[in-house]
Amino acid sequence: AENSNSPEEAFVMVRWFSLVAVLVLFVSLLPAFSQNAQPAPAGKELSPGISEETFKTLDAMVDKALDGYNNADTKVFYADFAKSMAAIATDQAFQTLYKDNYMTNFGKYKSKKFDPAKSVLSDGMGLLSYTAEFEKNAKMTVSVNIMKEEDKLLFMQIQFNPAP
Repeated sequence: AENSNSPEEAFVMVRWFSLVAVLVLFVSLLPAFSQNAQPAPAGKELSPGISEETFKTLDAMVDKALDGYNNADTKVFYADFAKSMAAIATDQAFQTLYKDNYMTNFGKYKSKKFDPAKSVLSDGMGLLSYTAEFEKNAKMTVSVNIMKEEDKLLFMQIQFNPAP
């Protein structure tokens, strides 16, 4: 049978699948993390629960992942993903979501700016949000879901979307 899905329909389907997968994982892991709540390290907070030091560490990880995206290097892109995300951090997932979808529709990443109003870290779970520019779309958002695994903050997913 012929596949009649348009690229737009495929994009929406992949986006929904990613969102549902992350939400299911987030909800299933929330009780485990809420027992180990720790306050943010001392120092200025850029966003709720995100100190300058934590942001610098995470932002460098995001830069590395975006470099991996631009160079289609899955090893670099997935380097800071949580081990528990191994089922979706695959070469095939990268090909389908990041190369065939994001790279085709948005092109390479060019620049980003942290959006503290849309970023948060609490009980080992969080979100970093950036406004970003890509080759084919100057008004984008980059959303990075974060979780604590083995006492280290790691990525659950990285999503690119046109800015509203």
